[in-house]
Amino acid sequence: MSSLQAIPRNVQREEAWANGVGSTTVVLREPDHANWTLRVSVANVEQDGPFSELPGTRRTLVDTMILPAEPRLRWLVYLHSGRVQVHAGAGESLALNPCDAVLVIPSDTVEPARIEGAGEIVLVKLYA
Repeated sequence: MSSLQAIPRNVQREEAWANGVGSTTVVLREPDHANWTLRVSVANVEQDGPFSELPGTRRTLVDTMILPAEPRLRWLVYLHSGRVQVHAGAGESLALNPCDAVLVIPSDTVEPARIEGAGEIVLVKLYA
């Protein structure tokens, strides 16, 4: 059976970068704080800079989200901050600025839509 485990903001940790030019909000770290093998964090990037050295750590940066297409499924994408490009269908593309929204209506080809870029994104899955 599935279960839900809340990760409230007050248990997420804000940590300074080792290179001193930014910080990270650590959302999840397993199995524990000291001996983690999995860590999910959100970087608070204020200026360009080199990655901090973390020997033995593999980084995966997410800059593209895939929105699956299903019959009667639509997606509402609202950009709170940042900049993203939403791609759908045969080359259709729309740039979003903060406070912009777009309704993604999948075509009959069932080709997934993509969101590329970075920012605070509210994503709502809607069934027609």
